[in-house]
Amino acid sequence: MARFFSSCLALALLSLPLFTALSAAQDPFLPSDEVGARQDEFARRRQDIERLKEGIGEQQYLHGEDEEKAQAILARLEDIDRRLAEQQAKVNDLEQQIAKQEVVLRQLGTELATVGHDKDKAMRHLMRRIRAFYPVGKIGLLGVTFSRKNLPELLKFHEAFANLIRYDERALADYRKQYEQLRALHESQRLGQSVLKDFLTKAQDERAAVQGIKQEQEAVLAQVRTQADLRQRAIQEMDEAAGKMTASLQLDIRKERDKANDFTRFKGKLPPPMPAPVFCRFGATTTNKMGISKKSLGLVFAARDGDTVRAVAAGVVTFSGYLRGYGNTVIIHHSQDFFTVTARLERLSCAQGDSVKAGSVIGAAGSTAMVVDEGVYFELREGKEAIDPLPWLDGGQISFATLPASQ
Repeated sequence: MARFFSSCLALALLSLPLFTALSAAQDPFLPSDEVGARQDEFARRRQDIERLKEGIGEQQYLHGEDEEKAQAILARLEDIDRRLAEQQAKVNDLEQQIAKQEVVLRQLGTELATVGHDKDKAMRHLMRRIRAFYPVGKIGLLGVTFSRKNLPELLKFHEAFANLIRYDERALADYRKQYEQLRALHESQRLGQSVLKDFLTKAQDERAAVQGIKQEQEAVLAQVRTQADLRQRAIQEMDEAAGKMTASLQLDIRKERDKANDFTRFKGKLPPPMPAPVFCRFGATTTNKMGISKKSLGLVFAARDGDTVRAVAAGVVTFSGYLRGYGNTVIIHHSQDFFTVTARLERLSCAQGDSVKAGSVIGAAGSTAMVVDEGVYFELREGKEAIDPLPWLDGGQISFATLPASQ
């Protein structure tokens, strides 16, 4: 019969869902100052992570501004390149015009030198003719007297010589006129070339100034890009640091939760479910009022009618109701595979799924519930195996009796 009731209880335990234990903050055996210190530490670490994430957000915002600055500078550089290209085209055009002027000036110089040479040659020829003419002088008495030619012939010779001089003078005048025209044209071309060179110098200066602006903008762009790269690197490093800090915090929280869920650390510290004395120990054989004997898999407390029954540790109620062979029963899952079973209750004060703390009221004792079996039954199980609860309870709060108290 005892094995049958035990099998029923085990089936009830296995058929119910497992619930996670409460956090360490609900642990009545953990010093409150230690709980607070750990919570404060975790809170500080969370704040550090949040501040780091805020820093990442700020750096991302500044990185975005850097990218916008870079784009604006690139747009300005594109406009500068366009201006430089236009100015270079202007410089090239002026250089071509100046080169053409050089060709024209060389041609004019050659022509001017040729005309000047011809002019000088004509001048020398005229001077020789004049020098040859004037020694003859005017036709006078002595000239006619001593000349071998008669007067008509002398007059004719004189007139022919004078015509040659006039011809030479006209030719010289033509050469002079042509020379002056070429010289004026050469001077005009030279002045035009000088103007073009001034334009070229101005265009080159303007291009050099724009080129200087371009170099300044490129330097600013390099600085902005370097700053953006540094910000991006900082974002990556901060993000990695935040990830590591988050993972470390989560690991430590899991460790604390695992530690909080380590039910074995409660051994010898659990309060009894009620202040009544124990009259039946684990493993003892008892005989109920119907004469049925069985081996006890827990403790039996000599409860009085109306005594309050409490949870010995924090946990989740996985069963609250009538269980054959146990009566009104409350099963609480504390952590890992540890369960407490409290049975023979007159009244149930909790329901399945309720979270309870150590000392939470889960029911009350009564004469009706103990009409067959004396006392409130308390059992501790690790998985499917019932273990002696006595070493787990605070010995200073346990008393013993040989007989149950009078009802």
